[in-house]
Order: sequence, then structure tokens, then C-alpha cells
Amino acid sequence: MEQTLRDLRYAWRRIKANPGFVLVAVLSIALGVGANTSNFTVVNTLLLPDTPYSNPESLVEIYPSKGGEVSFGTLSYPEYQDVAEGSQEVFASVGVGTVSVVQENFEDRSESLMAAIVSGNYFDLVGGEVIKGRPLAPGDDLLPGGHPVAVIGHSFWHKRFAGDPDIVGGTMRLNGLRYTIVGVAKEGTPSIMPSMQPDVWVPAMMVNQVTNSNFDQLKARTYHVFFGKARLKAGATVEQAQAALERVAEDIHRRFPNYDDDWALEAVATTEVGFHPLVDRFVYPLAAMLLIVPALVLLIACVNLASFLLARAADRRREIAVRLALGARRGTLIRQLLTETLVISLLGGALGLLMAHWSFRLLGVLDLPTPVPLQLEMSLDQTALWFTLLVSLLAGLVFGLLPALQSTRAEVAPALKDEPIFKRQKRRFRIRDSLVVGQVALSSLLLIGAGLFLRGLWEAQTSDPGFAHSPTAVTHLRLAKGQYDVDEARRYFREVAREAEALPGVEAVGMTNLLPLSGNNFFTTTVNVAGADPPQGAQGHRIDFIIVDPGFFKAMGIPLVAGESFSEKDGPDADPVLVISKAMARKFWPQADPLGQFVVDPAGTQHRVVGVAADIHVRRLGEAPRPFIYTPLAQNDVLEVRVVAKSHGNPKGVAQRIAELATGLNADVMVVESQSMDEHLALVLVPYRAGGIVLGIFGGLTVLMAAIGLYGIVKYSAAARTREVGLRISLGANRSEVVRMVMSAGMKLVLRGIVIGLLMALAVSWVLSSFLFGVRPFDLLTYVGVALLMLTLSAAASLHPALRASRVDPALALRDET
Repeated sequence: MEQTLRDLRYAWRRIKANPGFVLVAVLSIALGVGANTSNFTVVNTLLLPDTPYSNPESLVEIYPSKGGEVSFGTLSYPEYQDVAEGSQEVFASVGVGTVSVVQENFEDRSESLMAAIVSGNYFDLVGGEVIKGRPLAPGDDLLPGGHPVAVIGHSFWHKRFAGDPDIVGGTMRLNGLRYTIVGVAKEGTPSIMPSMQPDVWVPAMMVNQVTNSNFDQLKARTYHVFFGKARLKAGATVEQAQAALERVAEDIHRRFPNYDDDWALEAVATTEVGFHPLVDRFVYPLAAMLLIVPALVLLIACVNLASFLLARAADRRREIAVRLALGARRGTLIRQLLTETLVISLLGGALGLLMAHWSFRLLGVLDLPTPVPLQLEMSLDQTALWFTLLVSLLAGLVFGLLPALQSTRAEVAPALKDEPIFKRQKRRFRIRDSLVVGQVALSSLLLIGAGLFLRGLWEAQTSDPGFAHSPTAVTHLRLAKGQYDVDEARRYFREVAREAEALPGVEAVGMTNLLPLSGNNFFTTTVNVAGADPPQGAQGHRIDFIIVDPGFFKAMGIPLVAGESFSEKDGPDADPVLVISKAMARKFWPQADPLGQFVVDPAGTQHRVVGVAADIHVRRLGEAPRPFIYTPLAQNDVLEVRVVAKSHGNPKGVAQRIAELATGLNADVMVVESQSMDEHLALVLVPYRAGGIVLGIFGGLTVLMAAIGLYGIVKYSAAARTREVGLRISLGANRSEVVRMVMSAGMKLVLRGIVIGLLMALAVSWVLSSFLFGVRPFDLLTYVGVALLMLTLSAAASLHPALRASRVDPALALRDET
């Protein structure tokens, strides 16, 4: 212990004697450690959560499959009932759940909440607990629309009710209906969607009310929205569960022949699922990127530290030689040098923790484009602290050992005679040079990744979605179920549209039940067309559709390439009509005029095609033109719409003005959102922005650290060649020649590093291909741009020490004994 304290005191004296060196080293380590700590916490908390299921090994997820491939989709409520009744021999309990944005209604406003709509046995199924009152129970899930009870989330209880201990028995209004609060969920209660804690849980029997549905979701066999989950009986296996589900699927096919022939049910162990199998395909690569990229930043920081220590070792050569000559053991010197490096690393780790804390505070104020504000509450828990300590210690040990070994290999006699003490290495790359090459290579790799993402973001932002997105206002309105009948709702929405058209700066107004590019939200229907056989095993063609009013196409800037839009004559009693996309016309009538043709819906009703609209992006940006159907608002039962207004002014202000006039016409209407079309599309761009920001920040950090490292190496190299520079100047060399000589040494290393970095990027860029939009992984512009950027920054980093070397006094340089 006494020896350790002595080493620490010695290390502290050396640190105080070299504050400039220590400051740069600590900052380098802090940047690397802080980036790793913050990203480790984000991944551990948000992307790879440990959901506290009770006995998770006995839980399974139930998904539909098609064509032998699991689609990882959702079940309809009748399908859930079929599974629950037909698999009792293997499942002790079967439950379902879904999530929905709902409105909590106050006297003068409404606020959006995240609601979990779950079967009455959900809490018992997943092991959910309450801290007050009781959980939802099977008795709360018997009568459709007859159980307006709710369990509120722990965070919501504190935020909305200030932790009121007498909250049980209180009420709250959701989508116009009053619910009795029966319990408060324990913090961390398992959610249907991991990392997205609901504000409130309500029984599945209330799904029509809480989602304001204009059809009965409890009876709609083709409306798939519920995630299925089941608990195996003692001794039962996933294989037995799969066999039971196959029998259930066979029974469904027997009773309902309209199911696709290859539709089936699959059981997947819950322990094999993170968020959701489809989401996991993107989450796990994202988590890997968030861990690997900052690890590369830390590696570069540590390489910087090793470079600094190696350069510093040359300055301490006489001290080391004298101590060796006086009898100091090499092991003792190595231990003391490592102690000094460990202290620097731990100081950097402490500063890195502070940086991580600041980054979490910044994350907490981010306004993400989500329907419900997400609470991104990150904190440094015990796991993060241990992680930081381990990373700091490893950085100090691994990257301090080589400089320590190199420093203590000095030859005593030459050192005491003031002769060079390190043997010249004849290898092409010396250790310090190799470190610089590695830094530049890794920096180039990260910058290319950042460049590809930023190019993809630019392409996504400037791509044409097929409709005018700026300046356009969007106001999402919802009427409570039972408040209006269908005809009254239509008249109300028409009145809102007419008043919106009269607003200053508004050029056109239209309405739809769903906007294109709404993430995973889309509607599909099964249709048949004469002469076009459906896919094998299917009952018809699955086509996406939305419901629109006559003004929609003008307001959205979607041109009609043939025929006409809907009109007032296309009312509920008129013949059913459709407008189709150009892609649908090409698919079904490639050689004929689609106008006047008929499309048959699942009920057998014929819909006449009256117009053909230009293709738009429906589900995602960059997709191939998709067959698409527009059906008239007046011929559908709709209780919520998005009012779209093409305007000349501030679209956000126009959207809020429409919300005000809508509530003026009906104080009980729920305004779900008021935003611009650009804000609506922002959610689609989140993955591209996230990738560009993450890689851009870390790429910038690596470039900064590589530039610092190169500056230090060139500066040290120039200082070591002071006598040579003085001799060259005395023999007539001009200063520009000296600058070229000094810079060329550093730039040769940079060129090698850039070439290696480009080759590394070519080797791994295919990994990014699924995350890029409109950009090839081998984008020449990005590669050339990064190479030029690295050359420019490296030249700037080398220029200052080269200029200093060129200004050396030859007389002083030649008299320099060192």
C-alpha cells in the first residue's frame, strides 16, 4: 500500500509539472470515454431493455405467417379468441394487447396520451404489479364497451396527479368517455412495446371506444391490430405450442374459406424477441453501430495518448537513464509510468462521465416528431459507472504499457554522454508513425460512414414524395364515438373545410383519414379485377387505400393524369367510385383505358374508376410506385380526419388556426395534432437524421483527435530534426523547402492512412446499405470528398510546426547539444 501511495505521489508531481500535456491527454480520453458511456447507457436502456417479465422462459409470442414465412404481424380479436379457445391444452393463459394514441379531455383542452389496450388477464400473464388499487382483471373484459376502467402508469401518476395517494376511485376522460381509475401500475410494468411505457392501461373490450372506431374491432376478423402473447403450461414446450396453433389455423380455414390458403400461426419464444422481430432487424444493427462507433473514437483517443507518451518518452530519456544508472529496477520504472498513465486515464474517465451527464440533459430536451412526447430520461446508473471505470482502466493499461516499455529500454551510457539513446528502427513504419496512420484510417472510415448518411439524409429531404409538402398545414381532428352519427360527422367536417378555405393565405383545403408516409400506419383492402387473377392461394389483390374528399388532390398537389376527382355528386347514395394511382392502372389495365373499369371489394360491391392520379410514395420514401386507391369520404363512415391546407403563409400557424375554428364549431372535437406537412414527414427522416448526426459527431471527433495527434507527431519530428534543419538553412536552403520537408513526413503518413481507411470503408460499407436512402454504399462523391477533407485538415495540422521549424536560427540549432 505504501508503495502504491508513493507511486501515486510521484505520478501527481509529474502531472503537475506538465499541465499542457496532461490537459490534451485528459481531454482526448474524456471524449472517448464520454462517448462510450453515453452510448452504452442509451443502448442498455432504450434499445436493449431488460423487460421484467415474470418467468419469461415460459412466455411465447403469437404471430401470423404467410407462405411459410413468419410475418410478425398482429392478430384480429376474433383470431385471438380462436387461439385462446383452441389451445388450452398447452397454454395456461393467452392474452393480447395493442397501443394507441388517445386524448385526455379537460374542460378547455385535450392532451395526447399513450394507451395500452389489453386483455383482462394481461397483468397476470406478464407478471405486472400495482402499487395502489388493483390491476385489470378478467372481469373487466367481458362486455363490449361496458368496462370503462383504467390502470394508470407510475410516471403518469406523478406527472398528471402529483402522486395523489387517493387516486384510486378517481376518474379521467379519454376520447370523450369517463374512466374510473382502479389502480396505479408499478414502475417498470412490462409494456406491449418495450421501452414505450403507456400512460394508461384499459381493457380490450373498450377498444372501440378508446380508439374511436367507427366499426366493431372486436368482431372484425380482417382488422389485425393485437399482439398475441401466451404462457405455456408447466412442462409444455414451444414445439407443442406450435402444433396447437397449427390445429387452430386449420380450424379457422375450415370455418372461414376466404382466408388465404397459406395463412398460418407461429409461436416464437419471448426470450428470442427484443422489441419486435421486425424492429429487431434494425434495432440490433443500430445498437451495434452505437457501440462500435464510439469504441473507434476511444481507440483513436487512446492511440493519441500512446503517441503523446512515446513523444514524451524521448524528452525524459536522460531522467530514465540516470535512474537506471543509479540502480533503479526497470520493473519499478514501468510501474511508476503506468501509474501516471492510469491517473490520466481515470481523470479523463471522470471528465467523460460529466460529458455523458451533459449529453443526457441535452437528450431530455429533444423534441422528437412523435404523436406523443417521449420521455427520454437517461441517467448514469451503477452499470454505467462500472463500465466507465473498466474502460478507463483498460485504456490506461493497454495504451500506457507500450510507451512504458519503450521508455525504459534506453541505453544508459549513450544517454549520460548526451548521445542518441534509442536505436534507430529501420522498419518502414515506426511505432509513432503507425499510430498516426491508424488514426487517419479510422477517422476516414467514420467520416465516410457519416458522409453516406448525410448524403442519404439530403436525398431523402430533397426527394419528391409525389405530393406538395411545403407549405402545407395538417390538422388532425377526431370526434368521439356516439357524439355524432355518420351524416352529422360528414356535415361537421365539410363545415370545417369550408371555413378553413376562407382563412387568409389558404389556397386549397382537403381531407383524408390518413396521410401518406405515416410510418407503419396504413390501410389495405382486398379487391378483385376482371381479367386479373389474384396471387396463388389468395382471395384477391391486397391494395393500400385512403379515404379523401374532393379537395384532397388539389390541397396535396397530386395531379390527376386521367379522368376527374370526386365531386359533391359522389354521395353516400350514389354509385361507388374510386380514383386509382397510375401504378394500379399499369398493373391491371396495361393495354386498356382504366376509366370506367370496375374494382370489386370484399363485399362484392363494384366501384367504378373515375380518375387516375400520379404516383406518390405511400409507405416509405424511395419505394417503387405502388398500386393505390382513393375512395370518397362521402361514401365512408369516418369520425376522424386530417384537414390538409395548402397555404402561402406559415403552415404551422395555419394548422393551429384550423384547430381553433374546429373547436369553435364543436368544443368537444379532439385536436390530435396541428403541424406542418414538413413536420409530418420529419418522422420518416428520423433514422437518416439519427445516423447522420451520430456518425457526423463521432467522425468530427475522430478528425479532431487525429489532427491533434498529427500535430504532435510533426511538432516532435521537427524538434528532433532541429540540427538537420539548421544545417540545411546554413547551407542555403530556403524556408519553403524546409516547410515542404517537414510537412512531407506527416503528409506521407496521412496518405497511407487515407488509402487504408478508404479500403476499410469499401470492405464494410455494404453493412450500411439497408440504412441509406438514394445513395450507393460505394458513392464516389463521398469517398473523394472525405479524402480531400482529410488531406486539407492534415495539411493544416502539419503547417504550424513546419513553419516554426523553418524559422529556426541556424546558429542556435548547430550549437544545440541535444
